[in-house]
Amino acid sequence: MAERVQQPPAKRLCCRPGYNTNCRQGQRAGGTLCGGSGAAQGGSSKTHSPESLLDISARKVAEKWPFQRVEERFERIPEPVQRRIVYWSFPRSEREICMYSSFNTGGEESGTSGENSDETRLPFRRGIALLESGCVDNVLQVGFHLSGTVTEPATASEPELVCSVSVALTVARSLR
Repeated sequence: MAERVQQPPAKRLCCRPGYNTNCRQGQRAGGTLCGGSGAAQGGSSKTHSPESLLDISARKVAEKWPFQRVEERFERIPEPVQRRIVYWSFPRSEREICMYSSFNTGGEESGTSGENSDETRLPFRRGIALLESGCVDNVLQVGFHLSGTVTEPATASEPELVCSVSVALTVARSLR
């Protein structure tokens, strides 16, 4: 009779960003317990779900091409795919958000004079200062529409300024 040879457990990808191909169920990779039935044995009941193929591919597309180019290149893109590409097109780090929100083509705040080149004059930093000082109120986000009220405090030369702000991003607009 032929002997049955027990196969070693199949290798699994960790269910977290930066997948580790050497990880097995229940083992630790970078301090995180890998998913699967072995995860419960390690004392942690928290498991991670793998990223969907839709999210992985939408993220890769968003990293490589502006949404406008994708839209021009392909005749029909299913709406769920469009939404995920748009989601991943938004900058993730504070540095990137600062860079995109501080883009100016010239004019008063372009940083051409010595006074305006100060980092605190950047629109991003001014926005953070207003948020931290409690000047941003009634914020509402519905899909890709963001609205709120911003109160710029009075200065010696200017009265208090209350602005209703509304920003809407459309799918036809290039986000990156």
